[in-house]
Amino acid sequence: MPEGGIGYGPQNQFKGSSKSLIEIADRCYAFSGEVAVPNALTPLLEFTTGNTPYKVSAEFTVVSDSGTSTSDDYLFQLFLNDETMATWVTDKSATISLLMNPVTFIMPPFTKVLIRSYNNTGSTGNLVYAWMYGKKL
Repeated sequence: MPEGGIGYGPQNQFKGSSKSLIEIADRCYAFSGEVAVPNALTPLLEFTTGNTPYKVSAEFTVVSDSGTSTSDDYLFQLFLNDETMATWVTDKSATISLLMNPVTFIMPPFTKVLIRSYNNTGSTGNLVYAWMYGKKL
């Protein structure tokens, strides 16, 4: 069994990348894949939860076209039911892992979730990844 205790049987198969929430047994995850984020608000993850509350962690990574950290500043926002729950602004995305990874919060049932990003200092669409993972409460 992989870490976390989720088996590979037919009832618990890996579902692949998805911008929506994937639920397997008592766990959940979502992964944005690579998203080019220019100086425009860009959704990374967007979905509505089912009837299960989760304690989740969300993480973010920014890389430039060359595959290294970029010196651009980024804004990240978390919305639950169209209300802003948290906003983070990086001072050069190279420090992103020190500032806010992971962000942990309670995701209630029947909740619209949106995580989006914005390049504050440049128009280049650097690649941004967002993922979230959690466990039932």
